[in-house]
Amino acid sequence: MKKSSKIFLALVVTMLLGSTMAFAREGEHEGMKMDSKDMPGDVSDIWKEIKSHEEHLSQVIETNQLGQVHEAAFMIRDLSKALYEKSKSVPPVNGDELKTLVDEIAKIADLLDQYGDAGDKVNTQEQFAKLQETLRAIEKHFPQGILTKQPAS
Repeated sequence: MKKSSKIFLALVVTMLLGSTMAFAREGEHEGMKMDSKDMPGDVSDIWKEIKSHEEHLSQVIETNQLGQVHEAAFMIRDLSKALYEKSKSVPPVNGDELKTLVDEIAKIADLLDQYGDAGDKVNTQEQFAKLQETLRAIEKHFPQGILTKQPAS
């Protein structure tokens, strides 16, 4: 085989491996979506789950386990979307503003994943603070007590 053919072959193999790695990275957390059948039933149950994952995320960041940030961040993202869907049956909620906040949660979750995977604790903490602020704003869109109702005994 000629030297130029070997170089060409090496370039083709390098390009194929590079694109395969890019696709693998792109879909790395693709399976991190919560299945709709696993979603809690009502807004208070969903909110309870969100708060639980928020606490877990806080502990993950505090203990510097940044590689695990995406798990809780994406759960909060998916639960927030479910909360928005269920909120349509709980007036009075400003759906447009709530949708904007839920979209913001998704953006923050992506950034948390990015910074967590990079081991960037400072930016991860900054995004976590934004997440908490956005969750507080979401909570204000619901009538008082709806998100924290206690189950009937």
